[in-house]
Amino acid sequence: MSLHSNKFGNFKYVDQIFRKHSIEIDRKNFYRFDRNERISPIPKKYLNSIKKNLKSEYLTTYPNLKNLYNLICKNTRMSRDNILLTAGSDIAIKNCFELLIKKNDEILTIYPTYGMVDVYAKLFEAKQKKIFYKKDLKLEVQSILYNIRKKTKLVIIANPNSPTGTVINEKDLKKIFQKAKKMNSFVLIDECYYGFYNKTYIKETFKYNNLIVSRSLSKAFGLAGCRIGYLVSNKKIIDRLFKFKPMHEISYFSAYVAEFFYKNKKIIIDYIRDTKKGLKYFENFLKNNNINYFKSYANFILVDFKNSKNFNKMMSVAKKKKILIHGEPNLPGCKNFIKFTLGPKAYMKVIERLIARCLN
Repeated sequence: MSLHSNKFGNFKYVDQIFRKHSIEIDRKNFYRFDRNERISPIPKKYLNSIKKNLKSEYLTTYPNLKNLYNLICKNTRMSRDNILLTAGSDIAIKNCFELLIKKNDEILTIYPTYGMVDVYAKLFEAKQKKIFYKKDLKLEVQSILYNIRKKTKLVIIANPNSPTGTVINEKDLKKIFQKAKKMNSFVLIDECYYGFYNKTYIKETFKYNNLIVSRSLSKAFGLAGCRIGYLVSNKKIIDRLFKFKPMHEISYFSAYVAEFFYKNKKIIIDYIRDTKKGLKYFENFLKNNNINYFKSYANFILVDFKNSKNFNKMMSVAKKKKILIHGEPNLPGCKNFIKFTLGPKAYMKVIERLIARCLN
């Protein structure tokens, strides 16, 4: 039976969604500089402690998330009424679409941005208005403000943004909040990279009843495999978002690991410190070799390889050397750029050697 059969509804719009299938390789045998994950291993003493305290119930029973909720509330200084746990920030963003977006509703985004925004826009059949970066990743905030109109249902901004690593400053973001409130539009601020960039807008949810903030434990915590994120907003929005949640979305084991990290913050602090040191080391290498890059406020950096020859050589040699990197050959404002996940100095030396081999 055809997927387009009326018995199952009209799914033609799904064919418009472009998504690459996951790479079917054993990524543990590669240097992983492509997905903004933690690229350095978690110290063995912490892994051993996680194993030592692992209980059978974390694998055999449905999860009890009370302790994790309490830890998040303590660390954000927000009430339980203002927090909703999700299976990563992907699902956090999807929950916002499920609550707010109907077919042909208009959403406003900057572009390029996190790829799942495009996927959900098509999946929910929204009309997506994109504000493009200009040359050298200049973003005209006035253009964002101008395009927030009465028919704009949702404004989505990742801050810092991916794949650019750039941020919108506080003054301009508050202008966006205010204009959106005036137009009865909602605003979703994706703070996935909070920890590397410590400016947050969760407290602004008390002032703006149209504001939602999403967070993730994949980046600064380095727990991409656990799939944990959360939304922060006012009680009314959180109560409504709760209705779209599966009964048991997060595994007990993932919650246990997240609790362990919250109780052992040195793991997170050390990782962020080492990553920022790696960034500083790599920036010095790029400057000393007159290689252009964009200042990053996240755990990755976007580097300019100027032309397709350099770009293609980097991608080819990296593949041969089992180094996974993420190329951006034609994105607006950043043609022939490669995005590298950041890590400790020893890991950035791997990329340093790769660049030296390809450009010399």
